[in-house]
Amino acid sequence: MTGGANGNLHFAPLATFDLRLFYNPGEDIGMALKLPWLSGTSNRLEISNVFDAKQRVRDQSGMVPLGYQADLINPIGPIGRDHFQEAAYPDPLFPAAGSGDYQLEIRIA
Repeated sequence: MTGGANGNLHFAPLATFDLRLFYNPGEDIGMALKLPWLSGTSNRLEISNVFDAKQRVRDQSGMVPLGYQADLINPIGPIGRDHFQEAAYPDPLFPAAGSGDYQLEIRIA
């Protein structure tokens, strides 16, 4: 990229590692028999940027420009999310009670 007081900027390659785990308790026969209320539910655990990879930027002199410091580009770091969802099976006795979609987000510093 061209620009800056010291000429061109060099952006180092960036690779991130994300982790996603899925589990559907309603499809597990043993679990469905023990806890029938889990029928039709799913759970997903996600962790983005597990190793806290950050973009490295240098100018021609090898210095990091002020606006491209790693913590300014990506100040959050890894993010963990737990997503729990229940299926949309309408209950004939309680028609107002429908499906639910619940999400918990945890930011790891």
